[in-house]
Amino acid sequence: VEVLNRRAQQLRIRAGELDTTGRHATGRYDVYVGDEIATRHNDRQLRTDRGEMVRNRALWTVDTINRNGSLIATGPAGIIHLPVDYVRHHVELGYARSGIAGQGRNVHAGLSYYDGPADVRNVYVPLSRGTAENHAFIVTRGEETAVDVFTRYLTSDWIDQPAHVRRAELSGQPLHRPGLLDAAELRALFDRRDNIHKTLETADSRARQIPAEINRTEQHRTELEQHAVELARRIDTAQQTIDRYDRPLHRRRHQDELTTARRDLTHLPGELERCRVDHTAAETRIGALRRAHGDAVATLRRRPDLTADVGAIDEQLAADRHVRSRIARHERTPDITKVMGRPPPCGPAAQRWDHAAGVLDQQHAATGTPINRLARELGLARPTPRIDRLVPELEPPGLSR
Repeated sequence: VEVLNRRAQQLRIRAGELDTTGRHATGRYDVYVGDEIATRHNDRQLRTDRGEMVRNRALWTVDTINRNGSLIATGPAGIIHLPVDYVRHHVELGYARSGIAGQGRNVHAGLSYYDGPADVRNVYVPLSRGTAENHAFIVTRGEETAVDVFTRYLTSDWIDQPAHVRRAELSGQPLHRPGLLDAAELRALFDRRDNIHKTLETADSRARQIPAEINRTEQHRTELEQHAVELARRIDTAQQTIDRYDRPLHRRRHQDELTTARRDLTHLPGELERCRVDHTAAETRIGALRRAHGDAVATLRRRPDLTADVGAIDEQLAADRHVRSRIARHERTPDITKVMGRPPPCGPAAQRWDHAAGVLDQQHAATGTPINRLARELGLARPTPRIDRLVPELEPPGLSR
């Protein structure tokens, strides 16, 4: 990879696409303005102008190199300023990458170079990156041909099969294929994606609603405080009435006042105690609401990171669907062609067929729901032409239920 990166850079220099007479940033490679680079370290402290964090293996184009060796680059996530220490330790040229490093990314044309031993996984992943075409360049030795070497790659699997895989083979169950996410991985990604959406929706709702609830509770607390003061005043007045008139010379003339005072002293202390209990509960609720509001605000501050996580999940799911659609097209997966017919050869209809096939197979792998049932739920069934009107909502946000 390092040799290919340097060769690609030299080709661009010879073509006059890179200016080596100006400033350059130094690290593992010498980087010039216009170079394609890859960041190799996740850093949440470094943010683009869109608020996106710097991610490992993200690709950028260098726009400016500063005097101190830092640089400004542009990528799909926006414009980023990379400090000199990050450039020195975590920036590489991005013209070439290992096959495994390319997993989850799609390009128009994929070029793969093999100069040593490889197995089916090292072939399948790189050669499924190109959406239009893929080419393999294979180093041969002796009398071997490229076809001989390539065939050996396809029939080699360096990972020992665990017991559950061997049991699946013996029982005739379908085996997991390289390049595809298994059912547990798919469910975990769907669940994580749904949980992030629910977390953000809950935080949005609480951030909007809790302040009004706090105001209502504070108003209720104030009313309780005022009521408690009034109750205490009435209890004190009743006690004063008894102290003043509950005597032989006054008792008869002030019988009504004494009756009212005794009734108040019987009932009002209990009411005052209940009022104080309600006041304490209101205080506790206000504290809990304020903490919940703070948690919601803190969650919303993390929205860029959570949104980036959703984007990463979507990339993995999209890459998995892409592989599944290619398998369905080239192998004519019976369950899929039975409900959707044979794939159109090219054009928009072919793209829609591929997308729908990927969605169906991915949902089937994740949930175990039969393909024909999924097709009915999504409105796809031969001979209806709905596949030609397939729209993005077929790319579901989570598992089909």
